[in-house]
This record gives sequence, structure tokens and C-alpha cells, in this order.
Amino acid sequence: MARPREFDETKALDQALTVFWSKGFDGASITDLTEATGLARASLYAAFGDKEGLFRAAVQRYLTKIAAMVPAPSAAPSGAAWLRTFFIGIASVRKSAEAPRGCFLQAAASQCDRKRRETHELLTAALAQTEALLRDAVQRAQAEGDLPADRNIDDVVNFLMVLLNGINASARVGRDADALRKAAQAGLAAAGLRDVT
Repeated sequence: MARPREFDETKALDQALTVFWSKGFDGASITDLTEATGLARASLYAAFGDKEGLFRAAVQRYLTKIAAMVPAPSAAPSGAAWLRTFFIGIASVRKSAEAPRGCFLQAAASQCDRKRRETHELLTAALAQTEALLRDAVQRAQAEGDLPADRNIDDVVNFLMVLLNGINASARVGRDADALRKAAQAGLAAAGLRDVT
């Protein structure tokens, strides 16, 4: 019978997530991770297998946190309202000790070696979930008349994914949150969304 873990796994994953978010997978050393989590190397390996196993667990933890913070488009007053709230929220995130600026998933996916197949597939699937949310909101906005009927859904979603990546990359290099919010509003207007102020 396996012994129960003698540490708070959620807390350890939050601490590991901060390290990976700040330094990336390759830049985060085992020493960085053991110091942040307070786990001995042996405990870390026993719980997660290796650094990549810990990274995948941290990704799942991030997804759980995001799912709790971002409601489905169907729960918003309108598709356009969901898109405004989503993009302005992303642009407004402030850097903190727990959450460096920019999207963790986007940063991790851009740095992930495809040879780390399982991790690459996890990140790709997570980004696909984000794209699916955008698609749901765009389709709803068009059905509600807040996006012109002649706009191609695929083109709009692709544009919004690029906008999202641009906002996140700009946040990571220190672009001011007010400038990011203005860029988000301009991007939504360029996509054809009405009433983006």
C-alpha cells in the first residue's frame, strides 16, 4: 500500500508553476524547483517522476485555475461581452510574485521541444481549448448581430488567437497594461466586433 504524500501537492504545484512561468522549462533547474517547493529531490522524483512530470502536473494545475476563472461564453450576457471581458482581462493582468505577466501556456508552448511528445500534446490540446472558447464566443456574437454576417468565423478566430498571442508576448516583455488594453480594444474592433469600448 502506497504511503500518503506528506506535503500539500496543490501548494507545491503552484510554487513549481511560478518557477516554470518565470524561467521556462529549460531554464528551471531541479534546484530552483526544490527550493521553491520545499521538496527534497527524492520526494519530487517520487511524486512526479522527473522534471517533465512535474511540469505536466503544473500545466494541469494552471488549467484548473484558469477554468475556475474563465466562464464559458454561454454564461456571459452576450458573445461580444465575453470577448471584451476575456481580452481586457488578459491585457489587465499585473505581474506578481505568483504570476509573471503573459500567458503561461503560450510561453510554454513556444518553448516546448516537439521531442517532448507528451508535454507538447498536452500544451497543444490546452491551446485548442482556448481556441474553442473563442470560436464559441465569435459564433454567438455573429448570431446576435454583434459581428457582421459576412465575416468568416475561421478567419476571425485565427485573428483573435494571433491577437491573444501578441498581447501575451508584449506583456512578458513589459508592455504597459493600459497600452495592452487599448491594443485589445483595437484588435476586437478590427475583427469586426461591434461596441468594443
